[in-house]
Amino acid sequence: MQKQWITPEIDREKLQFFSRQLQISPLLAAVLLNRGVDTLEGARIFLEPSLTSLYSPFLMKDMDKAVTCLQRALRYREPIMIHGDYDVDGITGTSLLVRVMRRIGANHSYYIPQRLKEGYGLSCETVARARQQGVKIIITVDCGISACREVELANELGIQVIVTDHHQPPDVLPKATAILNPRQKDCLYPFKSLAGVGIAFKLSAALMSSLGILGGEEDPPYDCLDLVALGTIADVAPLLGENRVLVKCGLKQLTRSRKPGIIELKRVAGLEESEIKSGHVGYTLAPRINAVGRLGSAAEAVELLTTDNYRLAFEIAGNLDRANRERQEIEQSVLGEAFAKIEGEGHLAQGNILVLSSSGWHPGVIGIAASKIVETYHRPAILIAEMDGIGKGSARSIPSFSIFEALRACASLLKNYGGHKAAAGLTIAASEIGSFRERINRIGAEKLSHDDLIPQIKVDAEVDLDKITPQLVEELERCAPFGLGNPEPVFLARGLQILQSPKIVGENHLKMKVRQHVNRGPTEVIGFGMKSLLDKVFPALPRVDIVFNPQISNWNDKTRVQLRLKDIKF
Repeated sequence: MQKQWITPEIDREKLQFFSRQLQISPLLAAVLLNRGVDTLEGARIFLEPSLTSLYSPFLMKDMDKAVTCLQRALRYREPIMIHGDYDVDGITGTSLLVRVMRRIGANHSYYIPQRLKEGYGLSCETVARARQQGVKIIITVDCGISACREVELANELGIQVIVTDHHQPPDVLPKATAILNPRQKDCLYPFKSLAGVGIAFKLSAALMSSLGILGGEEDPPYDCLDLVALGTIADVAPLLGENRVLVKCGLKQLTRSRKPGIIELKRVAGLEESEIKSGHVGYTLAPRINAVGRLGSAAEAVELLTTDNYRLAFEIAGNLDRANRERQEIEQSVLGEAFAKIEGEGHLAQGNILVLSSSGWHPGVIGIAASKIVETYHRPAILIAEMDGIGKGSARSIPSFSIFEALRACASLLKNYGGHKAAAGLTIAASEIGSFRERINRIGAEKLSHDDLIPQIKVDAEVDLDKITPQLVEELERCAPFGLGNPEPVFLARGLQILQSPKIVGENHLKMKVRQHVNRGPTEVIGFGMKSLLDKVFPALPRVDIVFNPQISNWNDKTRVQLRLKDIKF
């Protein structure tokens, strides 16, 4: 697929000023400016994030109400139920609150609905069951912002509800005791992009502060930053601002964690001895936690992350690993059928938004499949699993299109929906899927231009390969952790000569050597999953341009620069 290479205009004077004042390379200065870091103080915080830079949790609307409510519950031993979502964000947020409540001796329990049997969010059935169990307070985690009917029932039954949720608030909010969501229009909390686990962390920090516990690294909730990092990365929250601080500190905790569940999770993933980075979380650890929530009961993952029993952690981690392999098999089946529908039924010609449905799809994996369809076709995708006349859908989008706002415009056709700009979920009558496809594609036709459907690669700077040294790559690592909002640095090199014949390594990875100047040595390039380029790249070609991520390759006790290919133009 054709891609646009976007090279931003950089203020050269400011770049040189940053480089001198911060004593960093011009290329690192360019990376900072391209991330919107445009003050010296902001740059210092970005390069050396510290927990001391976190905002007071009491800046969040209703935080004082939530803490007062919980203080009373602690004083009178009132039963508290923590109600989480079944994804990694909800699981880690629930686990964090369970650990905090256990530490302060609260009378607490937790509950996570089963995806296939109960669906998303707080339900009236769960509220009624909580009343039978004597629960006085329900704390929602990563859900609840649109649970108006459920909260109303809780109020009628004498149960107070504290909603903690990061999803886009609807026009009408539930009448809860407290709503903790920085996206509320009248919430003055400065950072709006916390994940659900981040808001659970903030609630815990406020509560502990009110109890006089100062919040050292060994005290809750700061001893749970590993859980915060897991949930924030897995939910693809932007790794900027407070998220960057929480995740950077949390990754260090993940690497050295003493929690039995984390130790065993890393073991089954083959990461026992590794320094944990954001990629390890997103591609290796989080999918194992997600798998049980997608196929069975997410409560098992909460048990893993809250137990202090190594034998139990060993057993549960093995279950999660097996569930993840099963999830991969189901996902490949759904994805294969989805691709066949797209190519065989002419969906690409029907509009800019892909809406696919099937009665044979597992609702637990359609979100992952939708993400991979977006990666392949670079257009919003909605996959709907039908069962008994009802469709449960997962939607994923591209940067230029808010899928949440599109669903809002289709609300009259939907039974329920929720989410944010990049991802959302929905419930729909199967009979309405055709009308929904037509309406949302009309919206897509109005909102999306031709250029929006061409994927972009944002380049940080054009470089001479002589500048890409091991020292530079090490310096650029100061920008980690990488993720949404803070991608790995991307550079452009022009006029490269391909040396020798490129080859395929592994199953489908392209490896070749290039040279920019006649009197310089070769530089190794690897293109993961780029086997299809083999017939197009050969030494007799005129010189080529590439965009790449620089990295260090350690092989046979030798350290050298390797360029990870993102795209090539002939």
